[in-house]
Amino acid sequence: MVAMARVVHEMHGRDVRTVFIGPCLAKKVEASMSELEGEVDAVITFAELRTMFLSHGVDVASTEGTDFDPPHAGTGSCSHSTGGCFRPPASARIWRAPRRWPPTADRDRS
Repeated sequence: MVAMARVVHEMHGRDVRTVFIGPCLAKKVEASMSELEGEVDAVITFAELRTMFLSHGVDVASTEGTDFDPPHAGTGSCSHSTGGCFRPPASARIWRAPRRWPPTADRDRS
């Protein structure tokens, strides 16, 4: 959230307002932290956005979709999927903790 706000401000200037829309209430707390003051102007949840749409008569089903403006998300785009960004790729080798700690030989690291 903050990283993208910083990119937007660098690309378009500090006078651009940034609003984060997501499912996580913790982002509201994050945006209000004193060390992040001025990075993100507002944070709303999907439920709050839905309420805004309803109160202003916006029918999402009748709107036309468009592509996202760049810069496009990289690994952050998986954060709201099952397992999120912590899900390793199928080709990743999973390290397993040895039966003894600390490991006594290289064979314990497999």
